[in-house]
Amino acid sequence: MTFGPYRLLPPGEYRAWFRLKGVGSRVDLEVVTRGGRAIHGHVAIHLADGAFVEVPVSFSLKAPGQIEYRARWDGLGWAAVDSVAAAFTAELDPGPIFEVESLGHELAGTARPQRLGRRGRLRDA
Repeated sequence: MTFGPYRLLPPGEYRAWFRLKGVGSRVDLEVVTRGGRAIHGHVAIHLADGAFVEVPVSFSLKAPGQIEYRARWDGLGWAAVDSVAAAFTAELDPGPIFEVESLGHELAGTARPQRLGRRGRLRDA
């Protein structure tokens, strides 16, 4: 179903999150290096109801490596992969999700024009 991207990661303990859905199918999720010759993490899942699920796949690297995410479908029913994300196991992932509206302070314009002063500070224009 999917393979790639190839990402260079440092040594460490990781968790990849595969977001997928399907009906009546089995999907093998893998994290590999060396073109699939070295499998660092594997989970097999049966998809039944068509709802999205997020499946964690733990893996570790002893040395820096070009990793690849793979999702292999058994050809029965149907299945779709929406996304794959990875982070160090100690970090929360997927991280918290914020609606754009809740980030108003980042998106709001200033009420009055400003310019950069000689010392690099914002000043009223």
